[in-house]
Amino acid sequence: VHQLEFRIVKARRALALQEDEIARELHSVLQTMQRAHTTLKTNRLRVRAAARRVSAATIDYRDAGRTGVDPVLRAEMSHNQAKIAYYRSLAEYNKAARDLQYRMGRLLSEDGIELLDSDGLPLHPQSMPILEPPANPIAPVTPAPPSN
Repeated sequence: VHQLEFRIVKARRALALQEDEIARELHSVLQTMQRAHTTLKTNRLRVRAAARRVSAATIDYRDAGRTGVDPVLRAEMSHNQAKIAYYRSLAEYNKAARDLQYRMGRLLSEDGIELLDSDGLPLHPQSMPILEPPANPIAPVTPAPPSN
């Protein structure tokens, strides 16, 4: 009897450690998603501001004739760099969202992959642990090309 009680205590301790590790992983992924989301929003604003600078520099060059072509080219270069940063941050956000799906155990079902047992029969969802989503998930961002 003491041996069985010891095994139960040991198993509960191992389970508690696993739960703590999962909680830390989810917390880390959510922080990464929040950071990526903030970067994505910032880079979206940066693209819009750079597009306005291109328009202003183009108007100054064509209509007013006050400046040379150099400010227009610099504005376009800044706009292109902002778009590159935007798409990189979008990729980082989507990678973090996929990592969250993986950590929550939903990646396979999201991709339409079905697990089979050794006899080739589908595993029942009831036999697989599924974690509930966090209370305040960040909605996935769909790629929207920045305005020019």
